[in-house]
Amino acid sequence: MSPHTVMIEKVKLAKKGQITIPKAIRDEDHLVENDILIVTHLPGGEILLRKQCLKFPEDLMLEAIAQTPLFDAHAAWKEVKEERRRERA
Repeated sequence: MSPHTVMIEKVKLAKKGQITIPKAIRDEDHLVENDILIVTHLPGGEILLRKQCLKFPEDLMLEAIAQTPLFDAHAAWKEVKEERRRERA
């Protein structure tokens, strides 16, 4: 994942409270129509806008599988044989 570029852009609030996110920012963050954005209003009057990352259950399962260590069948069989040898001794 590449680091994001710091961008400061001015936007104008439209009649119904809409804003347009500048194209450079939309492109960098891969924002597309119907993406969900989280708006956070801070006590000092600052407003934060961030993309909500929705993941499907299958995506979460694939991520969990990818994080598990690889299974080494040869090492596992060697361990089984060593355990059996110790039990017989």
